[in-house]
Amino acid sequence: DQSTYNNNKYYGLIYCSTTILCSTVDIEPGYYINSGSSSNNEIIECSSISCTSKVANKCSGVSSSTTFHQGYYCYDSDDISAPLSFIYKSFKLNNTITKLSDDEKGSFLMNVSSNSESKVKYIYTTVDENIFPGVSSKINGIFKISKYYISQVIEDGIIGINTLTRSRIMNLDGYSFSPNIKIYLCHSTTTHCTLLESCPSEMYIYNSNNEIGLYCNDYTIHTITSAGYYIDGSRKVNGKTPYVLECTKTGYCKSLTPRNVYFINAGYDSSVNKLIRCQSDSCDTITAVVGYYLAYNENGVLHCTSSTTCSYHAIKYFSNYLNAGAIGSSEIIIQCLYGKCITITPSIGYYITNRASVLIHCTRKTRCSEITASEGYYISAYESKTIFKIYIIHCVHRHGNIISCKMESANTGFYISNVSNTLISCDKNKCTSVIAEDGVYRSATTFFDYSLTTKKKRNNNETINEKQVRKINNVYNIISCTNKNCNILSPDEIAAIPICNFNNEQCFIDYNYSYHRFATTYITAGGFCTNDDRSIFYFATDSIVLDNRIIGVSPSTFIYTTTTTNCLKASKYYSSNYYPVGSAIYRLNDNQITKSVDPGYYFINIIKNTLIIGHNINEYNNKDVKIYKCNSFSCNIIDKPTTNSFFVDKNKHIIRYTAETQKYSYIDTKDITCIYHNHQCTPKYDMEEREFCITYLGELVLASKSIKSHESGNCYKSKDINRNIYGYSFSNHLYHMDQYSASQIDNSGYYIVTKSSNYTATMNDIKHHPQSIILYGCIKTNCKVYSPKENIYYYDIQSKSMYRFEKDLWQAPAKSGYAYISIHPNDEYIYKFTLNEQIIIIEDKVSDGFYYTVDEKMYKCEGSACQAISDSDYIFTNDGVIYYCEYDSKELEETECTLQSCISGQYYYINDYYYQCSDGNHLKVMTSKLCNYENKYIINFPTFFRDDFPKSIQDAVNRNIRNNGSSAISKKRKNFLTVVPAVYTHCQYNVENGEINFELICVNNIVKKNITNENIEICSLSNMGYITCTEDSKNPNKCILSLAIRSIPRSYLYIFNIIIITLLLL
Repeated sequence: DQSTYNNNKYYGLIYCSTTILCSTVDIEPGYYINSGSSSNNEIIECSSISCTSKVANKCSGVSSSTTFHQGYYCYDSDDISAPLSFIYKSFKLNNTITKLSDDEKGSFLMNVSSNSESKVKYIYTTVDENIFPGVSSKINGIFKISKYYISQVIEDGIIGINTLTRSRIMNLDGYSFSPNIKIYLCHSTTTHCTLLESCPSEMYIYNSNNEIGLYCNDYTIHTITSAGYYIDGSRKVNGKTPYVLECTKTGYCKSLTPRNVYFINAGYDSSVNKLIRCQSDSCDTITAVVGYYLAYNENGVLHCTSSTTCSYHAIKYFSNYLNAGAIGSSEIIIQCLYGKCITITPSIGYYITNRASVLIHCTRKTRCSEITASEGYYISAYESKTIFKIYIIHCVHRHGNIISCKMESANTGFYISNVSNTLISCDKNKCTSVIAEDGVYRSATTFFDYSLTTKKKRNNNETINEKQVRKINNVYNIISCTNKNCNILSPDEIAAIPICNFNNEQCFIDYNYSYHRFATTYITAGGFCTNDDRSIFYFATDSIVLDNRIIGVSPSTFIYTTTTTNCLKASKYYSSNYYPVGSAIYRLNDNQITKSVDPGYYFINIIKNTLIIGHNINEYNNKDVKIYKCNSFSCNIIDKPTTNSFFVDKNKHIIRYTAETQKYSYIDTKDITCIYHNHQCTPKYDMEEREFCITYLGELVLASKSIKSHESGNCYKSKDINRNIYGYSFSNHLYHMDQYSASQIDNSGYYIVTKSSNYTATMNDIKHHPQSIILYGCIKTNCKVYSPKENIYYYDIQSKSMYRFEKDLWQAPAKSGYAYISIHPNDEYIYKFTLNEQIIIIEDKVSDGFYYTVDEKMYKCEGSACQAISDSDYIFTNDGVIYYCEYDSKELEETECTLQSCISGQYYYINDYYYQCSDGNHLKVMTSKLCNYENKYIINFPTFFRDDFPKSIQDAVNRNIRNNGSSAISKKRKNFLTVVPAVYTHCQYNVENGEINFELICVNNIVKKNITNENIEICSLSNMGYITCTEDSKNPNKCILSLAIRSIPRSYLYIFNIIIITLLLL
């Protein structure tokens, strides 16, 4: 084609089937007889894109040795009109053998004499590089030979050749592999063909020559008869199968080169592998997983409801799907819009799906999951590619409990999310999720406010009320959050919120609003009001009252009239300020007033309402700076510490307070950060002499030893600000700690702590975990860990409890009384204490004397020390109780003390004092009130004080033994005091020296002769004197009490009765 000539090359051919019928044809590599040559001896030689005309090559007439390579052509005769011959096998000629014989030609040359297209021949042969046009490397190929041209067959698929006729089999349906039928597999990209002996496995083949899809199984080939998609197994590239055939049921197929899409597999393995997956440059069949897949042409999705059931859905509406066939970990969402579906890398947030009650929630770009929506708003992750617009997803109940979600344009303000303590904050650029603090938020939604108002006006000097209906569009809803729960206020609740007039940080309650039936007429500091349409909040920094410009009302009507600034407009201008009021710290920002109670310590300048941020230590020492402790529920101002203390402020700085100077300071130029885990901490730098480090969360950590950089050691840290612990440092300091502070112990005393919590041990710890108990003892700030001694109670000054360590167990006292107690490491003594519902109240350190303790031990206290007794003896304790104690000098047994009982109402003489037995055990010193001259008294003289008996008693005892043969000693029963009882009268009390004197009547069992009647009488305790005695029948020398009571004058009987009654009452 002369019209395509350029740079000595032609880029087109013209083929004339008759002298008058010609057409342009595509260039195929080969040799063509140039019918347009004037010399009639030229051949057109074409590569894949261009052609040149050359002088024809003959198969004979050579003058020197010449090799005719297979793949080349030649003329077999001198007649230029003779057919072209294709050399399918190389041969040589020389000056001797100048041409092939007729017998040899068939073995080397192939030609066609007829110009009919049906007579063309095909041959498969090997051609070396640069022999045949366009062949740049050695190939095995198929060549087409006609009378006027020889071309290479460049196709995809299989080509069948009848080896007997050298003709091509155009329809291979039903053919089997046989010696006379050769099947070749060809690739257009490589121009290479391979002889197939059989199909190595089941596969599908695309025959590009006639666009037919074939199925090959072992030795048989069939045309595809089922519509669908098939992997082209015949055309592999680098061992991969990048092509898919889209076929009709007639076998007509299109070859597709898909990327990152899926098809429903129609192939032989579709019962197991329902999908065709195409990734990049390879396609394969896979078992389906329930879910959605991006379909070919990107106009829909494949939905698989099981591993063997998948269907195609064209999507015309906006929707999103979890991509079950995500290629890689990023494009895990299929997004369909305007009939076009693509895979996307998601943004964090929520996506609308094809089901109204189901959303896709993406927590990060590589992780998404379906959720069942609940009522509320969700942050939409959808990002428009065409316009900049912010969307939000709104889910509501429709038709009962059915949830329906839709996407809406987002407005500035707050939305209530589906989570009770989470709000969605939207501005003109984006929506973000925020954890709601207690407070009020201006909603992004509005409502129609039809409110009945009353307007006051004058008429004929009378004030009347005129009702009118006011309609206000787009009144903003208000969201109230308390205790991690947020709700939109009802119209009535919103109506109760005052409307204020605002000017230059001064607010008054609007007088029109004041006539509303829900009206609030006074706002205290920390409260708020709004403008008319509820779009602006005003925070009360002081009291806000009614506008005093109300007609007919004077300022004297009001309790208080604002004269200075009393409110602030809630906006981001004040977002860095802190306003402590009552038990909360208020924060202001656009469309919100919140209470900040996040745990921590806040150093706030209450004049500037600013949080000290740690750049200058002088700011902490400013007189206007106060410390507020917040514990998630409330915030309260705290006094300056009384001991050395450490705080982590809200800016994660460690601040030290020195009690001596009453000043704050930094502990170092830079705080040491550390990692804390399981009671171990690892500091970033050497701790050296520093006791504290700080976690990345701003928690205070106390080291028990000096720890090297990146090494670990035992440390103390509280879990939260409401949980206190004790921490003991390597500097012998004990600290009372919470999550963000530590106060140095500066009291002398003990702190009984359990390892499990590092806090005061409970009774449960004492009983069940005795080995976990730590005993800290402090003398002011110097503290140590002590090993408990036995027989000593240790008093915990903080918990007001005490325990002793006995036989590897800790024990608490079971009752009030006396105990050998150590109050602090320098103090061990007997103390009296009271037990009241597990609380130990230490009353007094005892005076000198004997004391029987609650752990059944007898101590003698004298001077500055108390010692356990070391002899057996009767002990009269300071609280008026007598014990008999047996001491084992070999110390094999514990000293055992037995309580000695007394007779209630009788008196006992001990150590020159008279005591009355009050309750059978206790002896109380006789007082003047008990001394009556006319009364008679039984006074007992304990025998263990025999050496101290009065002489009259000692003589009477000796005389009775001598004269009556009996003893004056009396012992009522076991564990009662052994005594010599006597009857006394005429009690006299000396006021000046407190002495008490009696007149002896008789001593127990003393016998005498009555001078008057010469009767023998014996001293009777029950008769309070002498009575007649009789001879003991068993012992003639012994006198015993008579059953008869001696006669007593009437006056004495009266006195005697008085004495008996008195004794009974005592």
